Amino acid sequence: MKCKMTLILRTISLVFVVSILVLSSAYAGKMRSVDPRTFDICGVKIGMDYDQALAAVAQHFRVARSEIKPYSWLSENSITGTKFPGGFAYEKGGVRLHVRFVPRIPLDKVRPLVVHRVFYGIPDTQENRAAMRNAAVAKYGTPSSDVFEAIEWCTDHNLVMKTCHPYQAILRITGISMELHDPELERVWEEAEKKYLDSLKVTKPNF
Repeated sequence: MKCKMTLILRTISLVFVVSILVLSSAYAGKMRSVDPRTFDICGVKIGMDYDQALAAVAQHFRVARSEIKPYSWLSENSITGTKFPGGFAYEKGGVRLHVRFVPRIPLDKVRPLVVHRVFYGIPDTQENRAAMRNAAVAKYGTPSSDVFEAIEWCTDHNLVMKTCHPYQAILRITGISMELHDPELERVWEEAEKKYLDSLKVTKPNF
């Protein structure tokens, strides 16, 4: 009796696993894979340097560069010992655009910073929420994921949750907010910084 029950449970488990795999495969065919690093928000793309991003925003909004404000606080590049603006912002009439930077790795004296995150937002109304979604689909095409009141574009998917894996570049829209983010650029910088700081601690034992 015990063996028969064990066999039944194993059969049920196998059927469940196979069902999940079949459903995942079926859904995978429907999920669009696209690299958001090819996208832009207000002309700004992941990987641009500071001057490129600044010029793109000025051109998009048709404003002078002086109207685009660098962050008042400065970040520090521990490897070079220099400080740099962590980002800049343009805000007018309820429209908000923020562009964030990290040091470029490998280090580049000519283009020391790289865009890793772009945020865009508009005033919160039902009309604006619908308009944001419609405009995004018109510009970027069919999203990879459309669940949990958010739409996303990415290359790698979580087939169970039907969302994008968080470790990759993602374009995400929630309500009236849009964010283009590549965490890989942050990870590369943080690893390089840690490696450099650890090298300063190297000590030859003397006992």
